[in-house]
Amino acid sequence: MSLTRLRTFVEVHRHQSISAAARALDITQPAVSQHIAGLERQLGRRLFIRVAQGVVPTAAADELAADVGDRLDQAEAALAVARTEDE
Repeated sequence: MSLTRLRTFVEVHRHQSISAAARALDITQPAVSQHIAGLERQLGRRLFIRVAQGVVPTAAADELAADVGDRLDQAEAALAVARTEDE
């Protein structure tokens, strides 16, 4: 499972919007959609329901976000610290 896909998933879940997640990640909307589609294929579960005003997370998405959201933030923060310590 790709950490990039997980980061994209977390941003979509937090913003409940493909567009807002794309802006937050500085990537294109199609890239965000591809990341989510790939993660859904890997998991064999639908994570979001697309609606006119964005996306609505499924129960599976809520569970996954609760499990990985904060941990992913912590891991990325630790990596950032490790990068600066080496300089």
